[in-house]
Amino acid sequence: MRNKDHRPHDYTETDLYPRPSHADWTYLCKYGIKASSGGGRSSARETIGRVAAGAIAERYLKLAYGVEIVAFVSSVGKIHMPTSKKQEQGEDDDEVVGEEYLALLKGLSREAVDSNLIRCPHEATAEKMEERIMQAKADNDSIGGSVTCVIRNSPVGLGEPVFDKLEATLAHAMLSIPSTKGFEVGSGFAGTELAGSIHNDAFVQKADGNLGTKTNRSGGIQGGISNGEDIYFK
Repeated sequence: MRNKDHRPHDYTETDLYPRPSHADWTYLCKYGIKASSGGGRSSARETIGRVAAGAIAERYLKLAYGVEIVAFVSSVGKIHMPTSKKQEQGEDDDEVVGEEYLALLKGLSREAVDSNLIRCPHEATAEKMEERIMQAKADNDSIGGSVTCVIRNSPVGLGEPVFDKLEATLAHAMLSIPSTKGFEVGSGFAGTELAGSIHNDAFVQKADGNLGTKTNRSGGIQGGISNGEDIYFK
């Protein structure tokens, strides 16, 4: 069926001047041409092939290796999903990433994420996010946000030292998505505000007898290599 919702006339103004923060100008400078209907390869529509392939890959990883991947909206504008009990109560928290949050990531299901339009598993935060988005819409404006992804049951040993670190590979993929401007693993930049004695992940013997970490502020990656804990990034 042919697309009946295309509106190429919406982009006629780009023949006169480039849109703010879009790639019209950089593409024109580099290639001498620009997309006539809104961004071309720099448009979010470019990701549709990766969405389709990713859905198949995600299903295969779960069936073949038991690897589970789930992502959710963790912030909209200045509204952030709390990552600890103290944050949820509006207090400062040295933990940055609390045990309750890590437990949520470990048991988070796709159904919980899809339980609301915002795709945020924290109901109170999701309501505030929706209000913020509707406010932007009423102002004929837009608002940014962030997505957190968690990978469970990942094997130990993925990634290489130096230039092929696992977090570098993940960042390379995530930053290829149009408009993405940041990437954090584990506690991310918030972890730089903590003393090492608080932030470091101590090793303990797990219930299954294997060695693991008591906390997971490293986000499942140490030295560029997966350590067997849940991998999570924003």
